[in-house]
Amino acid sequence: MLQGARLGCEITAVTITGVERERKNGGLSVSVPKRDLIAGLQVALDNGDLRIARRLKELGPLVRELVDVRMTSGTGTGRVRIGADGVGEHDDLVIALALACWRARRREKGERRGRLL
Repeated sequence: MLQGARLGCEITAVTITGVERERKNGGLSVSVPKRDLIAGLQVALDNGDLRIARRLKELGPLVRELVDVRMTSGTGTGRVRIGADGVGEHDDLVIALALACWRARRREKGERRGRLL
């Protein structure tokens, strides 16, 4: 719907998955491992490439989500779970921020108008 709305900006459909590596799904769609999104966000914060404004409206909820995100592996299954730790916790703001960082990195690496390189 967003692509059909012709909003005058680039739109990339992202499917967040547990796959091993990022892959294009054709056109303007890509599958990205959740661990890569979270790792990219962590690197941006650690390097000082991303700073969070103190006057940000959703600062409190964002900081809580950042603190609550955990990576855990299932015993014996080898499956890794990444997300908010605890009942009723969310990671929506963290994922939105991680997607923005992911998209910004693609632009820095030379993505051109609607094509993923």
